[in-house]
Amino acid sequence: MIDQHKSEPFVSMNVLLLFLLPTLGMIILIGNAIAQIGVEAGWLLPFALLCLVAPIIYIAVGERPSPAADRRRFFVALITCLLLVIGLTVRQIAIRPPANVPEGMYDGAVQSEVAAQYLLRGINPYGADYRGTPYAAVNKPIPGGPTQNVVWFHYIYPPLTFLLFVPIELMRPLLGELTDYRLLTIGALMLITFILVSQAPTYSQRTTVTVLTLGNPLLWGYAVVGANDLLGPAAIIGATLLIQKKQWLLAGIIFGLAVAAKQTTWIITPLWLYWVWRQSKDSNQPRNSFKRQLLGLSATVAVTFGPFLLWHPSRILTDVWSFASGAIPHTYPISGTTFLQYLHVLRLVPSAWSVIPTYLYQLSVGAPLLALTLYWIRRSAEPSRWLGGAAILSLGVLLFSRYFNNNYLGFPITLLVGALVLSWPSKKVLVDDHE
Repeated sequence: MIDQHKSEPFVSMNVLLLFLLPTLGMIILIGNAIAQIGVEAGWLLPFALLCLVAPIIYIAVGERPSPAADRRRFFVALITCLLLVIGLTVRQIAIRPPANVPEGMYDGAVQSEVAAQYLLRGINPYGADYRGTPYAAVNKPIPGGPTQNVVWFHYIYPPLTFLLFVPIELMRPLLGELTDYRLLTIGALMLITFILVSQAPTYSQRTTVTVLTLGNPLLWGYAVVGANDLLGPAAIIGATLLIQKKQWLLAGIIFGLAVAAKQTTWIITPLWLYWVWRQSKDSNQPRNSFKRQLLGLSATVAVTFGPFLLWHPSRILTDVWSFASGAIPHTYPISGTTFLQYLHVLRLVPSAWSVIPTYLYQLSVGAPLLALTLYWIRRSAEPSRWLGGAAILSLGVLLFSRYFNNNYLGFPITLLVGALVLSWPSKKVLVDDHE
């Protein structure tokens, strides 16, 4: 009965999305590859051809609009995006040199692999010396900065970012050359796609979700090189759906994983707690429901952060907080499309290496945005409002951080897509409308 909706037109927005998003990503990839390695970029041409042919097939299978045609179109889009993302990832992993010094891999992914290896050897990844590792080879000293790259002595990510790789590292004898951090980042992207597609009520909307996630170059373009920005959103969206199912304790545990995976989640945690409290008011035992969620969240944070705080508290606090925020000398230089970058360009900040309390700027923006999103949720505690508010709040604060790389956009974009999906009528509503 779900298929009794109005069928997708012969030429639709989905066709344009399926053509524009993957093709734009391939144009950027090919341009970067040619600039770096010249004619060897020819291996990307089959993927470019796939991006051009897929929309034609998509149109052809939907020549006569019908629910069955929408279903065929969805599978065309899904298979296209899977071939693109899996093909690019497998190829990148396959060309990883035997010396384990990967070219074109996100430096944070390389360091997370080393951090997992350090932990298995009994070495604290926080405050460790990463010289002489593959991470030092891909993250050389920055021109204009210290001759010893300070990032060689810090690990800026929360514990779950490398703990997730520990099981993969333990399976190295079985996986061999497939032992690669990108298994996690691509896995997170596919998990997000699967969760959101399962929530879309129609095949046409499932196609939209597939292209906006799995076919979106702002997501897969960074996931295929190992950027970890989607680990948090995968857990956040999962926790949101669990709250809808009244699984309070499990939702708290899953959101705790997001807190332990990326600092960006910390920005939106107050908003999450308020939204969960609003949701719990509609339950049979509102106080106990909220407490169960809070218990799950607190326990997960304690289990993931606790051992490293006990091991050496100053190391993890310095790496994850002070160094990542630029609160100590010789951290990352001001870079990317941040407010501080514009101050630097205007010479209001003398040097990209200046120690600046970015939290003052972030508070001045984050506080009013938090108040606005809290008021928005207070008026209506719909899941789409929580995710949309979280996307706006996180993006606003990130734009006033010390550095803002393009891959950081994956966090708010994913939450916005989640908000879009959860704003659609549920499958049950569609069924009821046709009964």
